Amino acid sequence: MGSLAFLAGRTGIGVDKMMYIIPVLVFLPFFSAFFMPVLGEKRTTWRDRILLLSTMVVFGFSLLLPQYHQELSIPMLMGVGFHFSAESLQIVLAILASLVFMLSAMAAPVYFKGYPHVTRYSAFFLMTEGALLGVFLSADLLTTFVFFEIMSFTSWVWVAQNETEKSRKAAYTYLSIAVGGGMVLLYGLMILQSHLHTLRFHELHHAAEHANPTVLLTAAICLLVGFGAKAGLYPLHIWLPKAHPEAPAPASALLSGILTKSGIFGIFVTVLFLVPGNETFAMLLLGLGTITMLLGALLALLSDDLKRTLACSSLSQIGFISVATALLAANHDTTLAAGGALLHVINHALTKLVLFVSAGVFYKTYHTNDLNQLRGAGRGSWYLMLCFFIGGISLAGVPGLAGYISKTLIHEAIVENMHVWQHSLLSLVEKLFLLSGGLTLAYMSKLFVTLFVQKPVVSEHHHHSGSVKPDWLTGLSIGVAALGLVLFGALPNLFYNEILHYTADFFHIHPHEIHWFSTVNLQGSMTSLMIGLLVFIFVVRLFLTSRDGEGRVRVIQSSLDLESRLYQPVIQIVCFIGALFARILHSTPGWLLTLLEETFFHNRNPRIVEGTDDHFALYNRGYTAPSKYSQTLAFELMLFGVGLIITLLYLLIVNH
Repeated sequence: MGSLAFLAGRTGIGVDKMMYIIPVLVFLPFFSAFFMPVLGEKRTTWRDRILLLSTMVVFGFSLLLPQYHQELSIPMLMGVGFHFSAESLQIVLAILASLVFMLSAMAAPVYFKGYPHVTRYSAFFLMTEGALLGVFLSADLLTTFVFFEIMSFTSWVWVAQNETEKSRKAAYTYLSIAVGGGMVLLYGLMILQSHLHTLRFHELHHAAEHANPTVLLTAAICLLVGFGAKAGLYPLHIWLPKAHPEAPAPASALLSGILTKSGIFGIFVTVLFLVPGNETFAMLLLGLGTITMLLGALLALLSDDLKRTLACSSLSQIGFISVATALLAANHDTTLAAGGALLHVINHALTKLVLFVSAGVFYKTYHTNDLNQLRGAGRGSWYLMLCFFIGGISLAGVPGLAGYISKTLIHEAIVENMHVWQHSLLSLVEKLFLLSGGLTLAYMSKLFVTLFVQKPVVSEHHHHSGSVKPDWLTGLSIGVAALGLVLFGALPNLFYNEILHYTADFFHIHPHEIHWFSTVNLQGSMTSLMIGLLVFIFVVRLFLTSRDGEGRVRVIQSSLDLESRLYQPVIQIVCFIGALFARILHSTPGWLLTLLEETFFHNRNPRIVEGTDDHFALYNRGYTAPSKYSQTLAFELMLFGVGLIITLLYLLIVNH
């Protein structure tokens, strides 16, 4: 960061001229997005140029942030105004986000060549970038919430981009989880505003010291639900394995690599400024993070879909970050935990850009993500093989790559906190950590061997047309990210030490010298890698791969689909109980029950029929079966979201 600051200072640009950095970062993408519909599908060259140029300008301005302390307030909006600030962690995340968006934009033109609705994708791509930077540069939770919700709605279009039945269902699940989580997040903000009378980051900690601990914990759990839904934290992760396979590959790289980190950022704020040292919250986050870490790895191991495997892998890596954040929440020895969480955020963003964009190259050539059909598709493509290999072993935590650095810090944080926490609990977490890391190597080895080592599929229904090769712009995109993983892993003192010192104020830590490649650290890594090697040989090769020579992978993932197996049945049971209760009351006279009857159970248009006895003619409504309101989880949560919008509008009107 110091080198970036020096570079900015050498340009001769004065501080007074740098007051527009935040407006450019946040609002330039929104402004550029309006040009996309104007250019339309006929001026594709100019559309792609503006898309790439906008992301490059945003990235360039983000590099100026370390030199200048930036603050921006827009008063009167929503009664209290929007507040932005660029310092410490916010700067690091803003630079990372703008870099990943720029690299993804480089891969987009060739990937979308010949695809419909590319203009729509480009417009929402830019709006999502602006919204995400608005989240990362926010200085209060209200600003975070507003841009958080904007980002949810704009990125929803990515998931529905292909407009197939599966993509629509995945998009509805994604949006419903986001809206439902947003509602819970909003109620948490209401609690904080009511009791603390502020939502500014740097005022929260002081105000929280004099507040009711139970109230703070309740608000913190609401925030955890809202931010955890976006991060993909168990049990609100169900959107992630569905959305990523359906979204275009450049969008999947962003959804996995950087958009989930907006949720992590919110959890960071909750832990550091709202409930620091709260053991109950830390235990809750530790449990959810451990489940997410292990579940994601198991799902990735059992998947036979390339992008779904990478999506479940992202779920597991979010679990690693959450475990580190839980240790940070305990507020005991936080330096290693904070460093591990932050560095894994950076490493995972770069890794998933490499892997998802590479997956897009395969899909562009063969129009499938089925590993059975992609067997041997990458043979002969040495550049793609090298980049994919670097991304895979970095994710697995092989020494010398970036993933080793962050996972080592997390592992050491677990070990060092054993004397403070319940020893048996953290001992179990450590074992599951090593197991999950080993499973990472196992499923990444499965992908690499399937794509680049095994013999190609040759049958009467499927013929390989040769090795896949990325175009030069896509190759540059994944090459830059892969090079970053190598440099960060080989030279941690040059890069990561400076990042940790730069973010020390935000995390309230005192960085010290770390012996990255000590015997103790290498021992933990080797243990995890040995587990992964054994799982790959004795589980993947012997049990998950058929022996008929076709290399097929058996999957059991449907049984672990929480939406169909848990959430929808619960909603249906609740609706059934409500309908049963209404039917019991059906025999009770009264205008309210009559209104209920006409609204939910019968047709509203009666018809007159002739009486069959001495009584007057009857109004026969023609009874029909009650509607099935719990059609999908998405439908139910969308109704949940309508309540959120109505509540928000009411509060805005009343407060104004």
